[in-house]
Amino acid sequence: MRPRPNLPRRPKTPRNDAWRYLTALLSYRPRTEAEARQRLQQRGISFDEIERLIGEARQAGMIDDRLFAKLWVEDRMLHRPLARRAVSQELRRKGVDAPLVEQALQDGYPVSREPEVALRLARMRFERLQTVADPEKRTRRVLGFLDRRGFSRDLALRVVRQVEQEEDRGE
Repeated sequence: MRPRPNLPRRPKTPRNDAWRYLTALLSYRPRTEAEARQRLQQRGISFDEIERLIGEARQAGMIDDRLFAKLWVEDRMLHRPLARRAVSQELRRKGVDAPLVEQALQDGYPVSREPEVALRLARMRFERLQTVADPEKRTRRVLGFLDRRGFSRDLALRVVRQVEQEEDRGE
């Protein structure tokens, strides 16, 4: 292991420590303003200092709630699809304003796409449950799965019926 060069270090001041903490936090994963603000408050940083840091981070493009919401919707659609309502609730819990949530959903997950997503998930779950002999039990499990993903009961019933009909026809 090579020795570290003797570089001049910034003095440890509360201001430098808070900025380092924020940049480290944002390097781990994108955060909303509300999330960053909450984490800084937990560190005991003053309100004025938090507002200054958030403003600087926003200006530098390090915090952007609009981009965060867009990326969150895309990630959900790729890796763990949920109902629109469930994605909306997640974003609001993270502190994203309602208009930004609605815009991100409109752009990345339009209402017309929800039945398609539910159908794809139902097909995948039915396939996974091929070993379950009782068709009613399998149907209940798929309905429960879609319910936990936030889909309405009405939509879940429609897509489950469609998948059952596809199976009956041997598709």
